[in-house]
Amino acid sequence: MTNKKVPRKASEVPVTQTMLYAVRNELKENFVGVGTRFNEVEAKFKEVHARFDTVDAKIDGLCWEMKTELSGLRSEIQRSNVLAEEQNAKNNVVLEALVSVLERQHRMDEEQKSVRRILVGGFK
Repeated sequence: MTNKKVPRKASEVPVTQTMLYAVRNELKENFVGVGTRFNEVEAKFKEVHARFDTVDAKIDGLCWEMKTELSGLRSEIQRSNVLAEEQNAKNNVVLEALVSVLERQHRMDEEQKSVRRILVGGFK
């Protein structure tokens, strides 16, 4: 009888070339599967990136619209301020004229009172 040693560790188990090629082929298939899966994931990332680019472009467009609207609002506010200042200047002119007319009327009333006093005093 031959004295064969029974392997105690996996590393001590003898392997045939067929077994080795089978493991190698299985690993190659796994690598191909991993590569395919990686390509699928990469394609999904590219799709998501494209969506973000689309959303980013839409946001940029909205920002430009808002800036345009704000610019329009600013110009309208400036226009309103100019009109208010112009109206204020006109109001000051009218107010000065009105004060002048009221002062003249007051003087006329005083003169009229004075004339009445003279006329009433002269007839007594």
